[in-house]
Amino acid sequence: MAPAHKSIVWSFFFAKDGIATCNICQANLKYRTSTSSLLTHVKSKHPIQLGEVHVEKSKEFTVPSVEEFDVPSSSSAVTAEEKPRKQTHDKPSVQPTLPAAIENRKIYDASSPRRQELDRILLEMITTDLQPFSVVDDVGFNGFKRYSKALDPRYELPSRTKLSTSLLPQIYNEEKKKVFDALQEATAVSLTTDIRSSRAMQGYMTVTAHFISNDWNMKSHVLETFRMVESHTAENIASKLTRVMEEWQISDKISAVVTDSAANVVKATLGLFRSHLVVKTALKDAEDVKPVIDAVKEIVNFFHHSVKASDSLRELQSQQIPNQPHPFKLINDVPTRWNSTYYMLERYLKLHTQVTTALCLSGRSKLCLGSETVDLIRLWIPDLQPFEMVTKEISAEKTTTTAKIIPIVQLLHEALTTNGNASRLAQELQKQLWARFPAPQCKFLWAASTFLDPRFKKHAFTDQSALQDVQEALKGRMKPVDEQETRPRNDEEVSQATNSF
Repeated sequence: MAPAHKSIVWSFFFAKDGIATCNICQANLKYRTSTSSLLTHVKSKHPIQLGEVHVEKSKEFTVPSVEEFDVPSSSSAVTAEEKPRKQTHDKPSVQPTLPAAIENRKIYDASSPRRQELDRILLEMITTDLQPFSVVDDVGFNGFKRYSKALDPRYELPSRTKLSTSLLPQIYNEEKKKVFDALQEATAVSLTTDIRSSRAMQGYMTVTAHFISNDWNMKSHVLETFRMVESHTAENIASKLTRVMEEWQISDKISAVVTDSAANVVKATLGLFRSHLVVKTALKDAEDVKPVIDAVKEIVNFFHHSVKASDSLRELQSQQIPNQPHPFKLINDVPTRWNSTYYMLERYLKLHTQVTTALCLSGRSKLCLGSETVDLIRLWIPDLQPFEMVTKEISAEKTTTTAKIIPIVQLLHEALTTNGNASRLAQELQKQLWARFPAPQCKFLWAASTFLDPRFKKHAFTDQSALQDVQEALKGRMKPVDEQETRPRNDEEVSQATNSF
């Protein structure tokens, strides 16, 4: 039972054996002689209910200060005359009016700024995690509803219909306008596009825009992902790209379009950086490579389809590689990503001993690779590793890649030469590198980007005539920032500016 000296907090708590239990949230708090902690709990967790009690008792009860809630113990009890009430200079608590208390219980109106803010945050959570709108109606979402109600009792979660038909289109239009305005301010835009198939074997095309903002930050925005019902011919793809560019009013700003190596897409677009084709073609054309890749892939497929063999491989790793934090899995090859082939060979080489043992224990010794084949894999890894590093570098979204083409091509040539590797794969890589990137320093766009990049300047050029050509070409394109207020530079000043690089 509550103490005889009853305060307002006992409208919310029931005390027994030194423990006070909240009647609303069932929280248990220790209670001895003071109700300060109980009052703090009510104020912070149940302010609306506290306001209701204030209204009900407004005519007969005034909420005392925290100090007045102290109840003397039996061993040190004193009368009111012996212990005067403690004086306090704190501001008296303001008792809410009846209309205010009622207003604090009302659900937020649809036009309430607070309601709109919470709706937007909820929609961002759903869209960021790619959750279906039906998540707000799921049984498991009830816990989140209670959590939301505890944080703000006046907020009512929107229905899936409101999310999809009202809130999403509104926010989409706001974000689309921001992207549209940013594209209008950009001076040049590059596009990346790809066509993929869903699990239902339906074709989809995505177009992404990349540009440099006014504050010199690289920006990337997905302009559209749409269903490709028509045949994937070059004409249809070009038509779709043209429609997207016209809708966003960037047709006159496109500097390049980057795609994969599909012939129909390449034919429909403006330009392409094909570094991945060097390795992909070399792996295909080198005579002794494909049989080895096929053999390793067969081993990987066997372990992916055999639970017993996979368990055996994990156990062998734990026994023979004690310092390994967790067992590794074999990696399979994906035809559309050449570096998956590199990862497959690298992982197999790391687990060769354990894989061979597991195959023998599983009665599949015919799949085991001989020492000569393993030596070939060991020979190829150093040749493929630089290309894997390049793939990661040019795939970075936050860094520009055009200025890196010349240094990257030069470094790849040097890596294949300094390895001292005479394998057929190394020779084929060199051949494809020359075929895909002939005389890169003579291409103005690449050379100008490299020359103007403060990381490289003229140091990336090995062909001095190409360096002079790009310097002269840039001199011809230089002009004052403001032609009306800035006097034109003479040839000598322009030459000094470019030579300073």
